Amino acid sequence: MKNRNHLEVPEKYWAKQNLCWYFHEIIVSILDNCITNNKMETEVVFKSEEDAEKFQKSDDKILWLYKNRYIEEAKNLVGKNFFNAILREMCEFICESINALEKGKISVALSLQRKAFGDNLLYLEWLLGEEEKFLQLVANKRFDKYAVENISTRSKIDIMRDAIKKLDNQAFFSEINVQTYYDMRYHINSDYSLQRIWDKVNILSTDGHFKKSTELNFVFSDEDNKIEYIDYYYKKVLILLYYTYNVVIKLYERFIRKLSQSTKAYNYSLISYKFTKEFGNTKSESIFKGELSVFLSFICDNCKSIKQIDVNSEDFHNFENGSGFYCDKCGEYINTSRYIFLEDY
Repeated sequence: MKNRNHLEVPEKYWAKQNLCWYFHEIIVSILDNCITNNKMETEVVFKSEEDAEKFQKSDDKILWLYKNRYIEEAKNLVGKNFFNAILREMCEFICESINALEKGKISVALSLQRKAFGDNLLYLEWLLGEEEKFLQLVANKRFDKYAVENISTRSKIDIMRDAIKKLDNQAFFSEINVQTYYDMRYHINSDYSLQRIWDKVNILSTDGHFKKSTELNFVFSDEDNKIEYIDYYYKKVLILLYYTYNVVIKLYERFIRKLSQSTKAYNYSLISYKFTKEFGNTKSESIFKGELSVFLSFICDNCKSIKQIDVNSEDFHNFENGSGFYCDKCGEYINTSRYIFLEDY
């Protein structure tokens, strides 16, 4: 993790900034894994040589698959590519937003989150929760039907509800009030809505003039107001990043490959520990004690040896702060800010 000594972010928020980067890098590592070892390819076993020839000659191959009853193949092809494209764009906006915050560009940081959490995340939720309906719209190029601005409030809430039901860790997510998640992103009149901030930022960045004195204050805010908006950023974005990770890993399993329970349990313990530690009173000693200490084992990509760390060590401190440590055997750096696919070792 990069040096934080010269950031525009106040020092008391450095741990939160590190956590934003951690979640971003976890999600990016899942995205990167999608394109290794030909995972993006979709195999189509044709019923006849005639079908294979017609497919090759077709102008719209997706439509041909649907019309000729290769439904699963069509869904896999559309879903896989849509998932990859939307997530890649989303990661770029999240990265730019976190970078902007580090440079003290608070309004820019908040504005960039609009695309990521207002548009891209909703598409990922829709793909997860209502796959059949959504992929038909995409395949048929019904842009008017799935443009975010044309989706009603009720439909957005239903999309979120259906997606949340598909997530792992239902002990946590089943307790979530879907209306709260909607309000956090879209409800213009909610005190904790990002939409209120996005609309304000959008006016400042596109109109070229200020409509209210409060909007002028948003740009030329004093130190107290800056802290207020920075605090607001972390409270919302960290929750949404953790939620996004859970949506992304389920879509990975749906369109890329199934993961073992060992892989999911291992990553869940590390990633959720960081999240609950930030928002609760989680103690490392109580989480990683006894048999659960095995979750503090990290694989060196270079020599494939396993390094186990202790909760009282310098290495654990580095892990908590989003960085890594060096392999005891070969001396190579072990990056802990990534999703570990045990299937790849």
